[in-house]
Parts: sequence; C-alpha cells; structure tokens
Amino acid sequence: MAGYAPDELATLLDQHFEIAVRPGLDCAPYAHQHLGTFPAGATRLSVGFLSTEDDVLEAAAALNELTGF
Repeated sequence: MAGYAPDELATLLDQHFEIAVRPGLDCAPYAHQHLGTFPAGATRLSVGFLSTEDDVLEAAAALNELTGF
C-alpha cells in the first residue's frame, strides 16, 4: 500500500485495529522481484474458513481509514 512500508502497515493494523497480517517476502523473493516489491515485500491479509463477512468489512474499513479513502 503506497505510503507505508509492509511492516509499518502490519503494525498499524495490529495495534490500532487488532487485525493480524503478514508483512515481508512471504517465502517468495523472486515473485517480489518480478512485482517490484523486493526487498521490502508486501503486506498479506488472508481470509480463512473462520473469517466472517464482518471481518472482511472491518479490514476494508481499516485500510480505507489508513489510506484516507
């Protein structure tokens, strides 16, 4: 996300919104080189079996708040 380093975004989501994500290269440095996100990587948010619609909406609202949209 433009404006935040992956680890910074992950920290903000964790500390201010209690949303767990994973920053970094996600065991795929060559993919990040191709995408242009190497060496910092990206912030990954995954939806799982126990994730609810509310979880997804809360994550979207948090990202909107952090980006000013």
